[in-house]
Amino acid sequence: MRSPISHLPPSPEATTPAATEVAAAFAPVSGPGRGDRVPNARLLDPWGNPVPLYGLLPVGPCLLLAATPAATRVLQPLAAAERTVGVVAAGPQAAGRSASALGLAWPLLADPSGDFVRLLTADAPAVALLLDANQRILEVLRDPEAGLQALSALLNDGAPAGRPAQAAPVLLIPDVLSRAQCTALIGLWRTSNEVGAVGSSDAAGGTVNRVTERRRCRDHTIRDVALNRAIGRQVARRIAPEIAKAFAFQIANGENYYIVGYEAARGDFFRPHRDNVSPAFAHRRFAMTLSLNAGDYRGGGVRFPEYDPTPIDPPCGGAVIFSCSLLHEAVEVQAGTRFILSNFFWGNAEEAQRRDHIKNLK
Repeated sequence: MRSPISHLPPSPEATTPAATEVAAAFAPVSGPGRGDRVPNARLLDPWGNPVPLYGLLPVGPCLLLAATPAATRVLQPLAAAERTVGVVAAGPQAAGRSASALGLAWPLLADPSGDFVRLLTADAPAVALLLDANQRILEVLRDPEAGLQALSALLNDGAPAGRPAQAAPVLLIPDVLSRAQCTALIGLWRTSNEVGAVGSSDAAGGTVNRVTERRRCRDHTIRDVALNRAIGRQVARRIAPEIAKAFAFQIANGENYYIVGYEAARGDFFRPHRDNVSPAFAHRRFAMTLSLNAGDYRGGGVRFPEYDPTPIDPPCGGAVIFSCSLLHEAVEVQAGTRFILSNFFWGNAEEAQRRDHIKNLK
């Protein structure tokens, strides 16, 4: 797979026989290999709707199958496989017909140009990629059935030897708000709240909020301009320097702050998701989950399934800051009610992107 990094040209006078010998071990190879990350390609479902690959890959280890149209028949033995997604170098209607004819129980996505399939197969008819929870390749198999066996072995045996759980690349920032400020925000939530919805894009690319089975909680969105500005001043003062230091990124914009209540009695949760996959939210760069009452409930926290699955729950007034591209979920609370303050942030370049998107909708 092609490197996204450009390097300085080699210096002839620095070349040595030893370096030349070592360079042979780094000779380019065709196709992806162990350790490569599968790109988040934008593919098509059978109805022609664009879908990001990461949005359909199962949480945890899984199997990604790629095939040319003539080779789709080799997928038949895997028709009932679980934790599997396929891609075929064909249009959406052809992909839909193949999925129906083969009786596939998993999504078969369309790659009309064939570029993504060629990237994965290196011009082989079909390939099975065994992926870890973070979409990195563990094994490349030319026989799809062998891929299914490898997935079964991985699920039965657990993480590969020598691969300890990797900590999620997040920031934990304490004392963003005081306990008194947290208590005041919980009081504001109690004055009015509504069923939590999930923001997404409609067919035209606009923003729409839908109540779905993916999220159960109650929200209070802060629409008071003065209060949003007051909270924003303090939050930005305490998180912006940390984001700039850790990620070399300057946040400059955000949405309205909102307070979320996850109640154990309702069995509240937010299933695994990413915060920037819809066109309406592609400008988002960082998300914040700020604990308002840690210690007053049992369970809960935010979990990053692509990394160490241990939930993260900062102390009261502390925040978790993370990339909107990371898969994450709000874990169910076992007792009591967990309250958080949340928002999304982006820079000036992304704000121009957001404004252009809105202008193109008109």
